[in-house]
Amino acid sequence: MPPRTIVVIDNGSGEDTKEWLAQQTGITLITLKENVGPAAGIKLGLKTAYEHGYQWMWVMDDDGLPHTMALEKMLTAKPGFVGAINSIVLDKDDKKTLAFKLHNYKTLDDITTSFVEDEIMPWNGTLFHREIIQKVGYPREELFLWGEEMEYYFRIKSIGGFPMFSVRDSWHFHPRNKGFFYRDVWDVKTNDRAYYFVRNKYPVYLSRHKRNKFKAFLHYLLFNTGMMYYILFYQKGDKGKKMKLVWAAAKDALSADFTKKPADVRVILKKL
Repeated sequence: MPPRTIVVIDNGSGEDTKEWLAQQTGITLITLKENVGPAAGIKLGLKTAYEHGYQWMWVMDDDGLPHTMALEKMLTAKPGFVGAINSIVLDKDDKKTLAFKLHNYKTLDDITTSFVEDEIMPWNGTLFHREIIQKVGYPREELFLWGEEMEYYFRIKSIGGFPMFSVRDSWHFHPRNKGFFYRDVWDVKTNDRAYYFVRNKYPVYLSRHKRNKFKAFLHYLLFNTGMMYYILFYQKGDKGKKMKLVWAAAKDALSADFTKKPADVRVILKKL
């Protein structure tokens, strides 16, 4: 069951990728001059499909690959379903181990039901019905990266009220999640992703708690306390600078300043 149209967002890729894409046929190619981040790139892909009138939009990022039967298994899982559907995301190397945490499951064999209810892994072979766009809107492009998919997930679930599930026999292959970077030693001067990780947690909590700022703030406070703990007890150097980075990111989050691009974040890192 092939998709009707394949929309490819070239999000500021290198020349080799541009040359390869130029040789492909049967795709709708949208080329961006610079990398605007996963959130904006996926928003553009969804917007393009939605404006073309498609009922279902199948989303995947650049490092995943669907099984040949993945789409058909999802579309035939629950006839008449309106919401979000996902494949089970498996490690691309062993194809049995789950690439991301999903309940208490670790392997495909652990899942004994046909569906994993109320769980999806956005951007990893996810089907979104167009009614989600109509009611919930698009991913927040200003979040740029890291957490934008979970903000959208909770917005669909908590604010939109749409059901969702993952299909046990539909598979999407992806590199296995390596765990939490902040438990390992990281370079505060070069890791601009750490800023987005901390900043974007607050809008994720806001979506999760249906815009209840009090609950979101309490969870965000606990999260940042945890970050400080890991910096103090797991990091071997630049502890003070890393704490300053957490503070700068949290300050922007709580003041709703989501304007900083990677170049702006690198300026912050140099000043630490």
